[in-house]
Amino acid sequence: MQMNKQLSKKLSLNILHFTSSFPYNGNPVYGVFVYDLVRSMNSKINQVVLSPKFTGTTSYEEENGLKIYRWHQCCPTHLKIAGQPGGILPALKRNPLLIFFLPFFILSEFICLRNVVKKEAIHIIHAHWLIPQGLLAAVYKRFFDKNVKLIITCHGSDVNKVNGGLLRCLKIFTLKNADKIITVSDDLASKILALYPNAPCITQPMGVDTDLFTHEAAENPIDICKKYNLKSNPVLFVGSLIELKGVKDLILAWKKVLECHPDAELLIIGRGELQAELQEMCNQLKISECVHFAGMVKHDDLPVYFSQSAIFVLPSFSEGFSLVVSEALSCCTPVIISAISIFQTLFNGKSFISFCKPGDSLSIANAIITQLSCNSQKNTAGREWVKQNISQKIVAERHYAIYTEIMDPNNNIEKL
Repeated sequence: MQMNKQLSKKLSLNILHFTSSFPYNGNPVYGVFVYDLVRSMNSKINQVVLSPKFTGTTSYEEENGLKIYRWHQCCPTHLKIAGQPGGILPALKRNPLLIFFLPFFILSEFICLRNVVKKEAIHIIHAHWLIPQGLLAAVYKRFFDKNVKLIITCHGSDVNKVNGGLLRCLKIFTLKNADKIITVSDDLASKILALYPNAPCITQPMGVDTDLFTHEAAENPIDICKKYNLKSNPVLFVGSLIELKGVKDLILAWKKVLECHPDAELLIIGRGELQAELQEMCNQLKISECVHFAGMVKHDDLPVYFSQSAIFVLPSFSEGFSLVVSEALSCCTPVIISAISIFQTLFNGKSFISFCKPGDSLSIANAIITQLSCNSQKNTAGREWVKQNISQKIVAERHYAIYTEIMDPNNNIEKL
């Protein structure tokens, strides 16, 4: 009888995932980390998603029983505010004209939030990103519905970028009105607590599907060496082609790598504002034949690329957590990452990680050369770390526990 009561309570818990990052047909990897979290719990909790509308999407969709609402961006489709590489702030910097549309974007988003919460009888708003989703949800909770619970996940750029003046005040207001703050790293948690020491903050990275991201994907019929006419298994970069990711320095480093490994190939997955400039850099350095731009790749195909690559490199200047690093580790791929605070804190003393200095092309080149010269075996230790700490199942259980604890701190709900 008690079990039936618990089951009923679990099924009646309505969660709204409020996010500017969620996959759509034009970009199936955009915000896929949110989609994976939702998907991992969809059979256990009633979940609804609220995200931006893009060309080819409708205001309401259903996918495998998941309700997806989308708010109108209120700007010309070729000037979309959300859905661009790097997020909303870089989009505004690239095209200042978007600032004129921003108030309408925010108003449309808020109205849709209010309507969906009422229509779907939402108990918990789980806002992904402190600004703007967390802020708007905090305004809604404070002035329209004090009974709704608010969880905010901070993913990185929402904390790391622009913390002065009015934006700082808005972030503090948001933190004060949240029932729980989830940060994807301890590094972000310390920054949140510096903003507002009383923030109810916990650390929980997003999860990796370790059944999908596995070294066995190397046996897939897709042979990336044949597909891109490569002379060797490539060094792989996956990410937005923006300044923050350090991809310019990676290309500058490649000239040095070729001096020691003439057959080395660099494969770049992703797109962004720097693509034309990066390709021109390759032409000027005369390395175009061994640097390949693959564009966007389906998320479910990424394990093939990781597992068939010699090394994965991410020489970024700043990260919130970077799930792509964990996906590479889960595929047993040797990994080189920047020696930035988030990575040094997370992987301090871990033998399965190599570091390079961000912004230093010589350091990046030397790390790659060393790794290529090692004839490294499969990175099984890295995969074990991912499985034990951030597998999708473990992360889903932890989020489920957060939801149920917030709704009823004294109720001991069974695990997923």
